[in-house]
Amino acid sequence: MTLTNQFQNEVARKLTELFGGYISEIKHSDVWISSNELFGANQLIRRQYNDINELLEVNAIDLQCEDDTTRLFICHKLIHLEIDNIRENKRMRVAPPFKILECVSESCSRYFDNDAALVYPGHINGQPIYSPVVDLAIAPTIKYRQHTQPIGIYPLYNGRNIFGLLDKLSFIQGLKRKLDEHCIANYNRIGLRYDNIEHNYRPLCLFALEIENQINKKHLMGDFMNSLLLARHPVVLVPENKLDDCLELVNLSKIISDIKQVNIYDLLRRVIILSIPQFRQSVDQLLNERGISCLGIQDFR
Repeated sequence: MTLTNQFQNEVARKLTELFGGYISEIKHSDVWISSNELFGANQLIRRQYNDINELLEVNAIDLQCEDDTTRLFICHKLIHLEIDNIRENKRMRVAPPFKILECVSESCSRYFDNDAALVYPGHINGQPIYSPVVDLAIAPTIKYRQHTQPIGIYPLYNGRNIFGLLDKLSFIQGLKRKLDEHCIANYNRIGLRYDNIEHNYRPLCLFALEIENQINKKHLMGDFMNSLLLARHPVVLVPENKLDDCLELVNLSKIISDIKQVNIYDLLRRVIILSIPQFRQSVDQLLNERGISCLGIQDFR
């Protein structure tokens, strides 16, 4: 196993442990327990909700979506709804196990020629098309036939609400802030501006991380596109001594956009670009706060 693969697996394991700790703490809180009691016999109607307020109103749920516990509680209910739909569509005898949030290594994706940002009841998949594999995916997951996969590989009626709720959780916001701090500084080094804007209205995962250990411009462009296509927050990680080469690709896209009006720059500058040490520092800070040992594989930089 290469150092890259070892590091990739280490990140997946440690981030899953980190997220699991936060979620377990929330689920054992008094607010979570009282939310369960308040929800009572209400069942989520099997339909797509345009936003969380509509979900609460239709189901007569007296909750205000303004804290981590409530956000996670509603997200948990929505994922349950999606799991039921998957079980019925695939004619499973029992619902497959799932996790609200996990980091998965070598995560697959799945797209069809009739995919759309919004999925409606009765949706039938068309013909499969090229679907990339991403090095690391942070997403709700489902375990089916011994394989752990992001739940987003299935058509989700409330995918945008699920990812929107997860994105607002304070520990996810904390991770995003730490990554953004380094990313902004990296872009500023060459006079460019990182554009932190939602671009993917049907993501398969919350974060898609591509690890590029040998800078080849063609391969690197593929990493950029994979992460952009699959995630709400695309991330590209490169060795410390290759960071300038990676940023140079974004700079090239800016020049091409300016002189040839092929506006790829506005897309590429939405990618979080970090060196391996910068990413390691950001994650280690969060791990330390939770009493979890830091990322290993120190030789991978």
